Amino acid sequence: MGDIPAELVPNYYEMDPGTDDLLFSGEALMNGMVVLQAYMDRRVDLKPPGKWFGSRKLTKVELFQARIENRWCRVTDLSIVGHHLQFLAIYADGTKYVRSYNTLRPWLVKLSSLEDLTR
Repeated sequence: MGDIPAELVPNYYEMDPGTDDLLFSGEALMNGMVVLQAYMDRRVDLKPPGKWFGSRKLTKVELFQARIENRWCRVTDLSIVGHHLQFLAIYADGTKYVRSYNTLRPWLVKLSSLEDLTR
């Protein structure tokens, strides 16, 4: 299956049609997919503006959120009930987080992860 990219992606990351695809809704998610939330509203701006010029360091809360929302992860233990989905996200460094969303949110998926999928 496809590798999970290790780096944080910027808030305004756009789909790369050579390596990524867009899933219209979370109902299309499957175990084994390597995904990133397509909406940037949950992603952290990695270079937030400072008080006057430049940028400031991320707070611990922002960094924690970025480690969840601004990284590609592999979907495991997917559960979809009504308009709610939940899955265990596995990241390149082996960390795991439970993630919960409305199924109406779109997702980016790595094309390399679409082989040998099981639900």
